[in-house]
Amino acid sequence: MVKLLDKRFEKLSRLAEQANESQSAYDDFLARIEESCNIVLERYRGINVAERRTDVPPNFAEQICFRLEGASRVLFFENGLERHQKTEVEMKGLHDAIAEARRKLWDINRVALHSFDVVETYQSENESVPVS
Repeated sequence: MVKLLDKRFEKLSRLAEQANESQSAYDDFLARIEESCNIVLERYRGINVAERRTDVPPNFAEQICFRLEGASRVLFFENGLERHQKTEVEMKGLHDAIAEARRKLWDINRVALHSFDVVETYQSENESVPVS
């Protein structure tokens, strides 16, 4: 059962890693799109300024940005990553509980073996004494 949980947890860990990588790739992709759009927009505005007969509007200084200033970015995997972190803590607790149970069983086994040794020693001593 523990091995199955470990296996599933490892798979979940790999998926969480992939989610982080996907989020980074998405951020990079978004930055490249913004940069490309701003290059095209700058070329358009350059041609527009050369051809226009009126003043250049103030918004010609603005750039395209798909993210709002001060707004937190969308994290597609945020809840999944939080659940993964919680599961990681719970798995550690499970492993700690298993280790504690093993230590207790080891101690019980040691005490039991020691008590058998005492019983055997007692029986050996009593067998060597003749009963009258």
